[in-house]
Amino acid sequence: MTILVYSKDAGGAEIISSWIREKKIQNFECILEGPAKLIFKKKFKSIRNGNLKNKVKYEKFYFSTSFPPNNELKILRYFKKNNLETFCFLDHWVNYKERLTKNKILYLPDKFLTFDQVAYKIAKKTFKKTKIIKEKNFYIKNILLKINKYKKEKKYILIISSPRYNSLKNYSLKKSNQKNKNNLMLMINKIISLKKNLNKKIILIRPHPSEKKIDFSWLPKKFKNFKIMISNKTLLEDLSKSEVVVGSNSMAFIFANLMKKRIYNFLFNKKNTIPIKNICNFNLTK
Repeated sequence: MTILVYSKDAGGAEIISSWIREKKIQNFECILEGPAKLIFKKKFKSIRNGNLKNKVKYEKFYFSTSFPPNNELKILRYFKKNNLETFCFLDHWVNYKERLTKNKILYLPDKFLTFDQVAYKIAKKTFKKTKIIKEKNFYIKNILLKINKYKKEKKYILIISSPRYNSLKNYSLKKSNQKNKNNLMLMINKIISLKKNLNKKIILIRPHPSEKKIDFSWLPKKFKNFKIMISNKTLLEDLSKSEVVVGSNSMAFIFANLMKKRIYNFLFNKKNTIPIKNICNFNLTK
């Protein structure tokens, strides 16, 4: 039996690749895009490329979601048309239907796999006629093992870049980048306004996995007595050395919380979607 695996976005790629590795699944091929390529490459010695046009007869389809949806829905339609079993791996807590909708048509898999109780409840409520399975989160399990190896320090204020507009098709790349620049400067200015609550004067910005080709040279190296730097370290390294972790509904907050770091969630006319208690929400107006 050969399984076809599709993944693109970083969060989903981490979840699905960790699950496949832990379950010791061997006979699978992959169609990978974006950040998923590097994530899978780090976890598997060799990866066989999948292709619906080749002669391999796939029997199952495992996929994580993108937002907006990408090629996973095209592949899902193919498998559904041929009465082959399909499994969707959910890695977040929002936009479930939007991640599976194309041209106003909702495409559903045979089964959803969720990896925490909150996601399980949301999926059960959202997809009442589809089977929902709660699985162990092996990605978090592996992160917990690594966290203990890092020395906890307080060297800087960490901003987790959260490009809100890059995934929206109604925004051009130029317009998206400008809006994300504006949001980032709003975050920086808000941090400076909270300086009485902060000891460090260094702001470290960690680009999102989707921003590898984004130029951050426009940022000043110093702004209102705060030094600004761009990270080139791993996520856990950055988190371990932070005084406070700043972002906008970032998945990185989950790991910051495991490290017992202060978390500032800067929201832009949105609600908090991260299911942890140790979080301070700030509504930023443009």
